[in-house]
Amino acid sequence: MKLALIGFLVLVSCDRQDRPRQSETSEPPSADSGQVGSRQDSILDRLGPGGTPAVLANGDTVINYGGGILSLTGAQNYAVDHYRIGATHYVRIQRAIGRKANGKPIWLTRARLRLPPMDSTETIVLTEGMCAVNGKNDPSVFGITGTVGDSVRWHAHHAWRFDLAAESLQEIPTAGVTCEHADGED
Repeated sequence: MKLALIGFLVLVSCDRQDRPRQSETSEPPSADSGQVGSRQDSILDRLGPGGTPAVLANGDTVINYGGGILSLTGAQNYAVDHYRIGATHYVRIQRAIGRKANGKPIWLTRARLRLPPMDSTETIVLTEGMCAVNGKNDPSVFGITGTVGDSVRWHAHHAWRFDLAAESLQEIPTAGVTCEHADGED
């Protein structure tokens, strides 16, 4: 009888740890949620960058703006991607984990970031090496800039660093962060 009771308590305890607490379900997803959104990932991968937008069952439009391959030291097989679902913009970092029979990579999302709302004067700079911290280029930093700064480098309103070891995106202070603006960058 005691063994059955102990087994039941262990089972209930494990079950409660796996379930989100009520407060966790009402809060927005964490800033870096790489494992969330696999359904959207499959839609984005089918769309390809700059392709025709897709409409989800709930009516939200999905648009893939594209991105590029990262060439950070030690970051072979990583890519960054910018997309929008409804009115919300996201960035995801993916790692190629293999190849399909046709030679195309199989991508696994390692980090995902919901971007803050942007106005028409702001742009996200994802091109590796286009952002600098205190005047030194940092290929692991991405940012959202406006039109404040000189004609080439604009001050970042928001900035994130890709931590390769943790495979995560961490927001960083924007003091001293500037990003180059290139025509055609999304």
